[in-house]
Formats: sequence, structure tokens, C-alpha cells
Amino acid sequence: MGAFADRLRECMAVFIFFAAGSGQLASQTVLSHDPKPLPDPATYLQAASDKEDAFADIRQQYLCVFKNTKQIAQKARLYESFYIHGHEIQRLLEFNGVPLSPQQKQAEEARVEAEIAADQKKPVAPFIGLAGGMYFSSGEHRWAQTVEGSIVRAARFTNETRGMYRGRLSIQINFVGNKEFTARTDEERVAKVLAGYFIVDEESGAVVRVKATATEDAAHGKVFVRQGAEIGFDTTRIADNLYLPSSWTNTRWSATPIVVPGHPPRMYAEIEDFWLQSCRRYTGEVQVLPGATPVQ
Repeated sequence: MGAFADRLRECMAVFIFFAAGSGQLASQTVLSHDPKPLPDPATYLQAASDKEDAFADIRQQYLCVFKNTKQIAQKARLYESFYIHGHEIQRLLEFNGVPLSPQQKQAEEARVEAEIAADQKKPVAPFIGLAGGMYFSSGEHRWAQTVEGSIVRAARFTNETRGMYRGRLSIQINFVGNKEFTARTDEERVAKVLAGYFIVDEESGAVVRVKATATEDAAHGKVFVRQGAEIGFDTTRIADNLYLPSSWTNTRWSATPIVVPGHPPRMYAEIEDFWLQSCRRYTGEVQVLPGATPVQ
């Protein structure tokens, strides 16, 4: 899961996830006359969850470039991400649209080499799911343990249709949180108040879009999701055997005012956008993704 999951763990006060971007599903889906029966939603999504875990292992064979923008702080980073012994390494390429100077590049290379050397001394890290999966608990997580994966257990499925999404035969599965479900994790507590849909690419079995809205507040410990908050992401097909989240937004607020001596209390807020710019396998060619935009 790498950098995105780490960022989620950095701020364990209040998390409200929004997705912004590129249009509703209905405007992109055309109903199909495929005679094949639709699969059982829970079984099908469980298989998709296993596929997401398999993608995480494949992801470690790729070097990908991401753009990360912190809107409130007005900071933008362009960085490349790769894995050493299962540990993610990020190498900064640009800051606020300006490439690193020779001196900055030399310092960054030294920092990266030191991090790689340190990671090589650590045990090989088990894969824990793709970036884009959202979770609150510490520790290792497979996709089934993320908020999205928890929906499979914490929701009722209300509709299922087959159609074309981005030119590929896909299945949309709608869901609404099951109020009677007994949640045991923070991810499940969030999942059971969500309503929305999954889109699964039928040929690959990959989850290619998730969109959900909180139908009520969910509060437990340091987790607080407000009614109306949204989570979601889109994925891009990198290769026949790999899909990666291409855009997502992470919005965070503090539950209580932050008090700093000598300053008035204030509420913490931060909005981060992530866009996948390109990916290449270490032995292959770079694939640049044209104009990736956030999910909507």
C-alpha cells in the first residue's frame, strides 16, 4: 500500500475523504445485452479483493511517478516511487513545479541511497495492498481490511448491472451500509455508513472505480467521518496484469482545535491530491498517462 497508507496513518485525528473529478458513472456506462448471468455480488467482490492483493505484489516490479499537491499549504511534489525488499522508496524530482538544482539532486540521491541501504538490512516486507486503499488501523493490511474491502462485509448489495466502462465490459455493484452489521474495526465502522458503488472490470476482475458517500456520521476513538463525506478513486490500466489508482483526494480535519502555546486555538485541515503520471516496469518502456484527473 506504500506511501498513501503511510500518509493516512500520519494524521489520526479526523479523516474525511472526498473524491473530486470526472463525471458520474451513468454518463460513462452503456447497458450491455450480454446474456451471461450476473455473478453473486459478495462472492465476486471477494475475488476482486484477492486480485487487488495480487496487484500489490506486481506493483513492486514497477517504478511510477506521482504528483502530490497539498492544496492548503500550496506545496506540490513530483516524485518517483519504487520498492526495495518490499519497502517503498520515494525520490523527489520537482518541488512546486521546479526541478531540483544540482546541489539539491545530489542531496536527494544521498538521502535515497541511505534509505535503500537501511531497507536492505530490514526483513523483506510482506505486500499489504495497493495504494488507494483507505485504512485507519496500524499494522499490515490486505485490501480486504481497507475501508473499500470492508464494504464487502459491512454492506447490503442493492443492484447489479453489466455495462461498458471506459470501453471495457464491466459490472457495477451498488451497495448501502448494513446497519445491523457488527463492526469490529475502524474500517468496518466507516464502511457500514457508506452507500455507493463499485465498478469491476469483468475480464481482469480488477476494481476500476469506487465511489461512496457517508449516509451518517461515524465516530469511534480518533476516527470521525461526517455525513456527506465521500471516498473514492479511479484506477488506470498499466498493463494486462496491473491496475493502479490514477487519482484520489485525501481530506483531513482535526476533531478538536489544536492548541499551540502563544497562538489561538485553530482547527487543522489539509487536502492532498494525488495523480499517477507514468509507470514503467524496470525492464520495459515508460508509459505516460495523459492528463489524469481525479475521480468524481
